[in-house]
Amino acid sequence: MPDAHPFTRHLALSAISPAGGEREFAATDSERAAIVEEFGLVELRSFVAHVNLRRSGDLVTLEGRIVAEAVQSCVVSLQPVVERIDQTFTRRLMRGQPAEPSTVAETIEIGEEDPPDVFAGDSIDVGLVLLEEFALALDPYPRAPGVEFVVPEDAAADEPDSPFAVLKSLGKSDAT
Repeated sequence: MPDAHPFTRHLALSAISPAGGEREFAATDSERAAIVEEFGLVELRSFVAHVNLRRSGDLVTLEGRIVAEAVQSCVVSLQPVVERIDQTFTRRLMRGQPAEPSTVAETIEIGEEDPPDVFAGDSIDVGLVLLEEFALALDPYPRAPGVEFVVPEDAAADEPDSPFAVLKSLGKSDAT
């Protein structure tokens, strides 16, 4: 089955040293175009990650930095907004079977380390982790400099009455 995301970098567990090792992952022109499509960007000018990977048994730790330049549309004016991303991250992955959904919610205390993500097989897709971290770094509401959203004065008059306004008027007529 082909990968369902635009940036894959499969790495065998056997290729990851317990002592760690630095690797660079850069998106090609076609991969950047696919990422633009996937995330609804205007353009992705660059996407490079430097990652230190180390393994302890079935636990893999990724510590890295993503440097990218993305162009998104302003949420107010639709003008192009350039965003420079320079994001560091740490992720832990554990080989195993995903847990069955539980009816009891887990409680994670503030400051407590998140449990590792679970993966199956003998390799990890570093590209998927990098895409997730990139998505978290993107501004969800990009705005062009100096652009503000102003509610038109007549917008309140155009709003329909609340469904509760009808109930309120019924209550008044019953009281008379």
